[in-house]
Amino acid sequence: MKCPYCNEPLKDDQLLCTYCGKRVDVDQNQDDFNRRQKYTSKKPSIKKIIPLGIGLFILILLLILFILLSNFNSPKAQAKTLINSIEHNDTQRLSYILSTKESKVSKEEAKAYAKYIKERVGIENYKEDVYSTIDKLDNNKSVAYFVTSPKVKDHKVLRISKNGRRYFLFDNLSFRAPTKQAVVKPEEDSTYHFHNDGKTKTVVGKANEQIVLGNYIPGEYELEAKRETDKGTFKGKLKFDYNDGEADTIPVQEEFKEANLDIKLNHADKIKDKSVKVTINDKEQEYDADKLYGPYPLNHEIKISAIGKAKDKQFKTETVSLRKAQLEKKTSITLDFDQDEINQYVEKKEKEEKEKNSLTHKLKELFS
Repeated sequence: MKCPYCNEPLKDDQLLCTYCGKRVDVDQNQDDFNRRQKYTSKKPSIKKIIPLGIGLFILILLLILFILLSNFNSPKAQAKTLINSIEHNDTQRLSYILSTKESKVSKEEAKAYAKYIKERVGIENYKEDVYSTIDKLDNNKSVAYFVTSPKVKDHKVLRISKNGRRYFLFDNLSFRAPTKQAVVKPEEDSTYHFHNDGKTKTVVGKANEQIVLGNYIPGEYELEAKRETDKGTFKGKLKFDYNDGEADTIPVQEEFKEANLDIKLNHADKIKDKSVKVTINDKEQEYDADKLYGPYPLNHEIKISAIGKAKDKQFKTETVSLRKAQLEKKTSITLDFDQDEINQYVEKKEKEEKEKNSLTHKLKELFS
C-alpha cells in the first residue's frame, strides 16, 4: 500500500505517513490502490494491441497500393488505356502505346488508326475483341495473339503480346498494329517530298519502278507532297488506304496539280505524219494525235510548237505560250501550220516533178 499524497510505501495498518506527515484514510488508500492495480493490469493488453494495429494499418496500405497499381498496370488496365486513347482521339498517347524503339508510330498514323477502328471495325467490337484476347493470354501459355475483325481486309488489326512483368505482379503487354509498305510507281523519274509527323521525308525513284514511301499501320492517309521531275515541281497529295493493300504493300494514288496537253495540228494534211515532232518547253518529242502530253506543273508557263516535212522541206508552226491561268488538268491546244506557204511549196515541187518526169519520158521515147 502507498501514501496517496507522496506515493511512498505504507504498512497496511499505518494511518500517518512518516514521509509527508499527512493522515491517511484507509478506505481512500485502498481505492487508490485498486485503481492503480486496474491501470497496471490494463497496460499489458494495450502493448499487445499496438503491434496488431500497426500490422493491420500496413496491411490496409498494401491493399490500397495493390488496388492502385492494379488500376493502372493490370493487363485490362493497360488495354483500357489503349481503348480510351482511341475513343478520345488522344493521338499522342496512342502513338506512344503503339510505338517501339525500332518502329515509331507518328501522331498522323495514330489519328488514322483511331478513325479506322471507329469507322471500319467499330469501337464496341474492338473493345470486346481486345479484352477477350487478353483473357486468352491470361489463360494460355501463348505469349501473343492477334485481334482480328471480319469487317476489314486481312482481318488483323492489332497484335497483343506479353513483354515481361510490371512490379513483379502483372504481365506487361505490348500493343502493335500491323504494317504495310506504301508504294508509288511513277511514269517518269521522280523525287517525292512529303510531310509525316511534322517532318519532311524525301524518296527518289526511276520511271516505272516501285518507290517505297514507308511502313504504315491501318488507316486512310492523305499526305501533303511535292513531286519533282524534269518537267518541273508539282504540288499535291499522296493518298492511300490500308484496306486497298495486297499482301505487304499499299498502292499510292498521286493527286498533283498538273496539266496534260491534248495537241492537235491544223493545216497539216500535206505534212508527212512520221516527220511531225512537237517541242514542249524546248524538249522535242514524237507527235501522236491520240496522246496526252504531260503532266506539266500548273504554276509555270508552257511553250509549244511543232515541225513537219512537206516534200523535202521542213515547216514549223508558230510557238504558242500557255499562261498559268490557261492550264487545266486536260488542256486542248491547236498548232497551225502556214497553209499557204505549204501549198505553194508543194505545188511548186509537184510542178517540178511533173516537168522532170515529162522530160524523162521524152528522152526515153527519143532513144527507144
